Amino acid sequence: ASAWHTLTPLGIKDGQTTAPKKILLAGGFLLGREGDKLRSVNTQTPKTYPLMLLTEGAPVTVSAINYSPPNAFKGAGYHAAIPLADGSALLSGGNVNSNFIKGAPCDKVASPFCAYDQLSIYNLISSTATARTTTVKKMSVARFGHQTTRLMDNAVLFTGGVTLGKEKNASGQER
Repeated sequence: ASAWHTLTPLGIKDGQTTAPKKILLAGGFLLGREGDKLRSVNTQTPKTYPLMLLTEGAPVTVSAINYSPPNAFKGAGYHAAIPLADGSALLSGGNVNSNFIKGAPCDKVASPFCAYDQLSIYNLISSTATARTTTVKKMSVARFGHQTTRLMDNAVLFTGGVTLGKEKNASGQER
């Protein structure tokens, strides 16, 4: 069981009436039981898959999604996802518990919450979700719990969300 993940159609371009029925499941917190209550557990444990590709009518399996490109999505909760006009999916931001994540960007965070400034775009290529590794930058401010809206000109608007003070961006400035 998981919570705070996203499900985004993948491979359906604007104006298409038929397309592969695939959904990209991204991130989320695993839920575990503590007595009779469900509780959130760290998002990045060895048993957690940050991305899964689900196909209509097929058994649920983890697809061969490459996690190592520079712009690959890091498993997180409270991120946002939106389908783009070309059939790809944009994943943005998110947070993890910095008590469990060692290394950048969480090593500079004083709170237990670590906001990501990640932007990842996934295309559907030969029935496999593949990270786009070019022309994708990071958000100017790390955030989680935000919303994304695709505008009429296909630009994406990021609104709201939480960013925690005393964090530093890539230029060393406090956010």
